[in-house]
Amino acid sequence: MIAQLIETIRSCINLAPKEIDAIKTLFKSRSIKKQELFLAEGQVCKHVGFITKGLMRYYINQNGEDKTYAFAQEGDFVCNNESFIPQTASTKIIEAIEDCEILQISFNDLQTFYKTISEGDRFGRLVTGFYTNIGRPQFILHRYTGTTLSEIHRPASRPAAKNSAILHSIVCGRSAAVAQPHPQKNFPSKMSY
Repeated sequence: MIAQLIETIRSCINLAPKEIDAIKTLFKSRSIKKQELFLAEGQVCKHVGFITKGLMRYYINQNGEDKTYAFAQEGDFVCNNESFIPQTASTKIIEAIEDCEILQISFNDLQTFYKTISEGDRFGRLVTGFYTNIGRPQFILHRYTGTTLSEIHRPASRPAAKNSAILHSIVCGRSAAVAQPHPQKNFPSKMSY
């Protein structure tokens, strides 16, 4: 389980051996049964999870009706940043739709991660950006094509123009061959901010 997390982190930042040991102590394993909530509405999101097995959905309850707006699968991080970062009550719900195995880190341990891991703050900004502001189109691309977080940021495995064409076809309902993406630069293999 932990090897998958280490590889995901390592695909975005450099890690020294002592930093890998620190990560192993900061993340704790947790099992979540199907239909169990990772985060309930009104609850403060106190953890970031990394899914090693299973599938979760993000949804809101709007006038008594569940409105699903995203999914997270194996190899994805799961968190409601709108609640986690300011440590305020969540308006969103995160539910396991399959039995899940995750590695999770608490808010306080994540602060230790940022202090202990030399490029930890950069990794945090990368993941936060991916799942909040810039992440929506990439998340859709990931969901429909199986592209992983690290692949989206690695030009050799999936050029940005191809990503754009696939994403455009998903959003607009046209085939990728017909979609004409805007020319884009490829992402660097390790994101820098």
